[in-house]
Amino acid sequence: MRELELHIPGRVFSSHSALTNLNDTCFSGGRRILLVTNDSLQGGNALKMIRETADDQGIDLIIEPEVNPFSTDEVVDKLREIARISYVEGVIGFGDVTALSVARAVAVLHKTVLNTTDLSSDTSTEAPSLPYVEIPAAYGSPFFFNGGMVLSDRYDKTARFIYLKKFTPDAFIQDPALLKDFSRKYRIASLLETLLLAIEGYFSSDSTYFSDTLLLRGIGLTIDTLPGVLERPDDGEVVFKAQQAAFFTGYGHAMSSPGWGTASAYILGSLLRVPASIVATVLLPYVLEYGLKVCPDKVARMGNMLGENLKGLSVVAAADRVVESIRASLGVEQLPGRLSELGVQDTHLSQTVSKVMDVPFINSLPGPVGPPELFGYLENAL
Repeated sequence: MRELELHIPGRVFSSHSALTNLNDTCFSGGRRILLVTNDSLQGGNALKMIRETADDQGIDLIIEPEVNPFSTDEVVDKLREIARISYVEGVIGFGDVTALSVARAVAVLHKTVLNTTDLSSDTSTEAPSLPYVEIPAAYGSPFFFNGGMVLSDRYDKTARFIYLKKFTPDAFIQDPALLKDFSRKYRIASLLETLLLAIEGYFSSDSTYFSDTLLLRGIGLTIDTLPGVLERPDDGEVVFKAQQAAFFTGYGHAMSSPGWGTASAYILGSLLRVPASIVATVLLPYVLEYGLKVCPDKVARMGNMLGENLKGLSVVAAADRVVESIRASLGVEQLPGRLSELGVQDTHLSQTVSKVMDVPFINSLPGPVGPPELFGYLENAL
């Protein structure tokens, strides 16, 4: 566990009707704004609400629903050119992690001479980013309160993780009314991805006493909310509670890091053109098994958030009980239980392992995982 270092200068609006605060984010001096979103959301009620709110508040939106499941980082170059010729004064990202990552890259690169392929965690630029507001249309993301993004490489089509130290969203809006246009299946998977992110951030060697507090709260809220999301996915109160789980998890990740499960989910998802959230649900039990081996004490401490009575049990026995409790809560019939159900083959596993080893946060795992060990976990999930 490392020392606490935390600086999040952006504004956060998280409530029912939070969208009405759009004009109070960072656009008070700018009126021509590029909105980047998923193509699947362009006919939905949420985008209509954003457009109407912007019109009412005097914001001229240029809406670009260019991000689809097959998008590579080439879309960043296309949207950046649109932003330049349109003389935009800010960017809004609305959608899933892919759309938000593309929007972030456009905001960061707008005033630079860099190409998207030049963008990496080592990128340092003196050019200021465009004002940027983030509006998630899904629950889980490892990047809400840090400078992260994940882009699909235009050449090998695999996910490329980037963390920029000097970039964070200027404002962040969570409104339950904006999370109903993705399918029910995807929303359930997104909540389970939030659970994976909370667990991996809690396990991470980058964690602090503050991030542990936030992430444990995220774990408890996610598991507590899952039945409601399954039974009443459009209930505003259920959606808002799930957003709270995502908020605590995202805030925790401002001080911590994801793990090999998240990295593998995005890399496999990019290879197979499958949403990373769906892959994450398959890998979650194997990340828990990994935690049992390398940090059983942390697994055991999760018991309090789950309402487990662990009095008198050893650390290992308590950790086993916690894992079994979580496993029992994960039975979702609509979601795949094996990677093979998604079309994953042995060749995909080898390619994924190679890519995961290059992910920036892989050195922050609570215990070392080399290529053979990682291949074993993925193979067991096949």
